[in-house]
Amino acid sequence: NHYMPPEKNPVHSMVAHHDSIDFVRINEKTSSPQIVSASHDDTFKIWDLEKKSLVNSCHAHNQGVFCCDISPNGKQIATCSPDQTVAVWDSSNCSQVARGTAHTYKVYFVTYVSESQLVSCGRDKNVFLWDIRNMSSPAKSYQVSGNGTFRSVALSPDRSTLIATTAESAVEGFNFESGERIFEHKVDYDLSVFPADKQWLVEPAIIYVARFFKDNSFLTCHQDMAIRKFQLTPSGPQQTGILRNHLDFVRHIEISENEDIFVSTSQDGSARIWDVSSATPIWNLVGHNQIASCAAITSDSKTIVTSSYDQSLKIYRL
Repeated sequence: NHYMPPEKNPVHSMVAHHDSIDFVRINEKTSSPQIVSASHDDTFKIWDLEKKSLVNSCHAHNQGVFCCDISPNGKQIATCSPDQTVAVWDSSNCSQVARGTAHTYKVYFVTYVSESQLVSCGRDKNVFLWDIRNMSSPAKSYQVSGNGTFRSVALSPDRSTLIATTAESAVEGFNFESGERIFEHKVDYDLSVFPADKQWLVEPAIIYVARFFKDNSFLTCHQDMAIRKFQLTPSGPQQTGILRNHLDFVRHIEISENEDIFVSTSQDGSARIWDVSSATPIWNLVGHNQIASCAAITSDSKTIVTSSYDQSLKIYRL
């Protein structure tokens, strides 16, 4: 797809961290909406979205913070790190609630699946369910294939299926309650989109993130510059579409709460806003000069916040 949507510049930009920013979320459960950003600089920071001011800076890990998530009620923040730990924090004062140490290598992703439960995954090929009330050990270890180093997890809206994406171009699916593996779906990535003479030390097989729609279909974002759409079926995921507009790896994907738009971010520093109904990009979000790592969308779909390895957060208005 060679159509390039019109450019949109940020309404606000702030240098937010002393190192790359890996992840950003928006907390609308607080009295004034907040941005939460997670960085290689070992901190996560909380910002007032309207005032664009720092609320709190929280030292969380020793080897950077790869990912963060906000609990459904907004009262907690979960983080994970290459330091092999998953941690939970009180969002009002940054005090540590709990920390889990079962992973044996970098923890890439953490997400709330209920008010008291988290799922994490990592380079140690593990996917763990945690009960925040007792994080001395995981509540469940999912029956992984052993073939994949995990980059992200997502729970289907009907809560039946947990999916995990790998750096080896697969999506593994698990029965969320029992932990048993339902499928291991290999995705064929497309090397033809790269220059023919390009040499790869490691082939571009990472599936960075998966995000569900309410109908149990989901989007994945890939190093081959594509966004793919799948439908969950009894025999595993069926690919129903492929979207291309980025000119480099697609690092993150975020679907708005009312599913009218989704945002994708890329290695080249740009992001795209897509119209869901037509599956077309409507804006090219510009401004970052390094990897655009993540994006978050307010519930009214009017404000988008992006994070980058250029150490800045940028705010865009639709």
